[in-house]
Amino acid sequence: MKVKHIVLLILILLVVIVLGQNTDIINFNILIWKVSMSRSILLAVNVLIGIAIGVSLKVRYRSNPKEKKKSN
Repeated sequence: MKVKHIVLLILILLVVIVLGQNTDIINFNILIWKVSMSRSILLAVNVLIGIAIGVSLKVRYRSNPKEKKKSN
């Protein structure tokens, strides 16, 4: 296995452990709405949003190298 795959597996394992340990119900406000949900769902949504942003930035800079050179 490549080092990249091993690191990815370790990160996935850590995320699963953190999600499993944070099952409490929490209340939080989004603008004018009050939301109650499991902390693990909130953390999972945040992780997925972060992954989506990372992948989209990687695809953007890989497909448009001229844009990358201008920003440096």
